[in-house]
Amino acid sequence: LETNLAAAGNRLAVLLGEAPGALQSLVINKADVPRAPDVIDAGLPADLLQRRPDLVAAERSLAAALLRIGVAEAELYPAVRLTGSLNTSSLSLFGLGESIISSLAAGVTAPIFQGGRIRAQIDGAKGGADVAFASYRKAVLSALEDVENALTALANNRTREAKLAQAEEAASTANLYARSQYRAGLIDFQKLLEAERSLLSAQDSRASAQADRATAAIQLYKALGGGWQNAPLPATAAPTTDKRPL
Repeated sequence: LETNLAAAGNRLAVLLGEAPGALQSLVINKADVPRAPDVIDAGLPADLLQRRPDLVAAERSLAAALLRIGVAEAELYPAVRLTGSLNTSSLSLFGLGESIISSLAAGVTAPIFQGGRIRAQIDGAKGGADVAFASYRKAVLSALEDVENALTALANNRTREAKLAQAEEAASTANLYARSQYRAGLIDFQKLLEAERSLLSAQDSRASAQADRATAAIQLYKALGGGWQNAPLPATAAPTTDKRPL
């Protein structure tokens, strides 16, 4: 257990950009399991779409795929290319206009013989958009699944921890009763050891439940796209319970 604790402290230090061992005093002195909040507001599904980076990336990929359809369709229309010079030997207005019209006609490029290739590109772009939409839909459904699973795990772990707290209290009472009986000579030492073992097992189970509840809260923070902490207060500000996203 001590080895795992030291390794966890070193991992946290590296993740924070510190040298391994920089957080050992903080990790070792923190004996209590972090308490998960009783209530975590999951917010609206629309908020989830804006917070999770994977959903934002999937939405941008879909938008880019839709724009590629417009780019491919634009190739079907004639393109007008005007040169920067005008060559004419006529000094009349009619001759100048005729020269401009002829230059404009020469600069118009119509994709008459490339329609099949361009339409194939359009079909390919539409297929890519369908794939991007399917990927986006899958990402949204997976995100909602993560949130639902995390909420269920947090609620169940909260109930489990409460039940194990009752079991620990009962085991503690039984252990005190066994000690008094042993001092009175009513039970042997083996019975006392069994009561001690039951108490330690109940305490260990409750500590594991506390850790599972904290882990479930972390998973919910990840599923929601971020964690929450108390907002820092100015020196003259009054205490508040308002929270803001990281």
